[in-house]
Amino acid sequence: MSNRIVTEQIGQLALPSAQGMSAAMPYQAATGGITGKDILRILRKRMWMIIIISLLFVAIAAVSTFFWLRISPLYTAESYLQVNIRTNPMKDEVVNTLSKDVMDRLVNTQILVINQDILYSDVVRDSSPQYSITGTEWHRARSDTAVRDLKDEVKVSAAFSAIRISMTGRNPEDLARIVNSVAHHATLRSRDRAEAITEGMIRLLVNERAAISNSLANVHTRMAAARPADIPMIQEQRNSLSIKIQELTRRVEELRIQEAAARAAVDRLRDADAEDLRGSPEVLYALDINPEIRTLKTYKVHLENEYANFRRMFADQHRLVLAAETKLESCANQLDDLQNAVIEKTIASIKTAREAAHTSIIEQSNTLRESLLESEARLKDNETNIERLRQLGDEERMLNDSLKRVDEKLREVRLQKEADVPLTIAVPAAIPAEPSMPKWSIMLPVGLFLGLLVGVGLAFLLELMDNSVKSATDLTRRLHLPVLGMLPHADDLEDDIRDVRTAFMTNPNSLLGESFRQIRTCLRFSGPADRRRTLLVSSPMPEDGRTTVAVNLGAAFARDGMNVLILDANFRQPAVRKLFPQATDTGLSNVLSGQAKWQDAVCQVEPNLTVMTSGPLPPNPAELLGSPAMRQLIAELGKHFDQVILDGAPALLVSDSPILATAVDATILVVRAGENTHDIVQRAWDTFRHVDANVLGAVLNGVRTVADGHLRRSYNAFYEYHEQLPGK
Repeated sequence: MSNRIVTEQIGQLALPSAQGMSAAMPYQAATGGITGKDILRILRKRMWMIIIISLLFVAIAAVSTFFWLRISPLYTAESYLQVNIRTNPMKDEVVNTLSKDVMDRLVNTQILVINQDILYSDVVRDSSPQYSITGTEWHRARSDTAVRDLKDEVKVSAAFSAIRISMTGRNPEDLARIVNSVAHHATLRSRDRAEAITEGMIRLLVNERAAISNSLANVHTRMAAARPADIPMIQEQRNSLSIKIQELTRRVEELRIQEAAARAAVDRLRDADAEDLRGSPEVLYALDINPEIRTLKTYKVHLENEYANFRRMFADQHRLVLAAETKLESCANQLDDLQNAVIEKTIASIKTAREAAHTSIIEQSNTLRESLLESEARLKDNETNIERLRQLGDEERMLNDSLKRVDEKLREVRLQKEADVPLTIAVPAAIPAEPSMPKWSIMLPVGLFLGLLVGVGLAFLLELMDNSVKSATDLTRRLHLPVLGMLPHADDLEDDIRDVRTAFMTNPNSLLGESFRQIRTCLRFSGPADRRRTLLVSSPMPEDGRTTVAVNLGAAFARDGMNVLILDANFRQPAVRKLFPQATDTGLSNVLSGQAKWQDAVCQVEPNLTVMTSGPLPPNPAELLGSPAMRQLIAELGKHFDQVILDGAPALLVSDSPILATAVDATILVVRAGENTHDIVQRAWDTFRHVDANVLGAVLNGVRTVADGHLRRSYNAFYEYHEQLPGK
């Protein structure tokens, strides 16, 4: 129970969770640029550097401000000119209702007048005792370029409804005299120029108003000519015509349908066969009502009865039978002739009647169409007249709006003309007593801002120049390498650990021990047990912590009840023999060379934990590790032990580890934070991938904390909670 709670406190020591990981790619983070977390991490890491640089810039700003004020401070003299506008002097009404746009235009117009070269020429040539600037120190230093320099150094700007004239320099007396001279000549020139400009503008506006008035009178004349005496009458006529057109349209459509039906009937009679016409209802009816046909039909029936009686009474060749037969045939022939005549006459009359009906419908339709066209023409004339009146009304409104705008502009110009003085000096320039530059309230914030800007920029520059792996994010986001866990740096641990390589054996409840439990958990969920029974622990470079991970991870599995073997497969710099003096000198090289059996080379150092040293250094380590004997040995050890962990050599220095990676089930890559660069880790991982090794992920070793960072808070929470556990 305590282990589960402690694990929650330091969950960040093994990122990300290995639950659901696949053997090939347990976790892949999204790639991209610097994230918000990276920015916070960089700022925390370089916080003191940023603070020191900021304070340094503030100090530089303070010192420079102090000496600037002592050696050559700048002063600013300024004067304000009031724009005066009044209405008709007879009413003596001050204009308070002018729109902001109108007032802004008036102020900007006066600013343009002041900024003309001729005004500054008048200031330089002025010889009056009050406004002459020829005796000033400023003029003596710029006698040849006085006009140009004066225009550049004097600043004229709008200040609400007033005009601000200012100048900055080192001599306060000269500044006040120059600004007052410019303000005085601005009032003189604005008054002279206003009179000439306003007179010309008034003439133009009066002419424009007269032209608009003439156009408006012309529109009124055309409206009077186009408008009838009674406007409601034309609207009533339009309504009546619309109703009439609708009725005529309906009747024309009905006649069109009737005409089509009559034309179809005539065409059917013209194209029909004689036999079809003989059986038509009209022909049958004509045959039925003909009296002669009825009489012949009755006589024929009588003759047929008589012929039948004679045949029953006499032989077929009897005189009476033959006479009756002759009379019957004569009657039948007479009846046929009569029926044919009636049929032909009836068919002819039907054709004549239907053609006459068709002709009558066409005449009626043509008459209605003519009436419809006439009504539509009258309606179109009516609507044209109404549209003409509407257009004239729009033109009248447009001319009235134009006349209103011209009147407003004319009123504005006349107001400007009727002003007592276009510009007056509201506030004359006084000799400035305090410097305008530098100011403490400006220089110190600017120094602080520049210091923060340089400090933060330098922090990010150093971070970008530092290509070392510092966090799990660097592995997952930049290299797409899964992270099985993180191991804190020894300097950040508060536990008294004599040797971090055996920390899980000596201090199982320490922060480092919890980190290895996290890695053990991730490995268990990284795939089936038979696919990670034999594990190779390697790293890109020496001193990255391979032995630390291999030994402590083996101890973590052993403490969990698994039968574990730690095999020292680093012939060049073996470490297991030094950590476990009780182990025998006989090791892996002896077993592979056939000098000993593996059962004689192992030593149990703890319950469930067995180690095998590397043995004497062979002359051909790579060939020995890649031999069939090594593969057979690993397979045999995998059957005997629940977990076999091989402590390998650096992957980028020798080829031992890539060769071993092809013989074991999986490989773990140990990366030293702050030491291994992204390129080194990428090369090491590529080395294993080129031999199709199954790399489960990486263990980030030696992760440093940042003051007030997330890992630092996690460490503090772990130790605080651990102190509250029972027995502590």
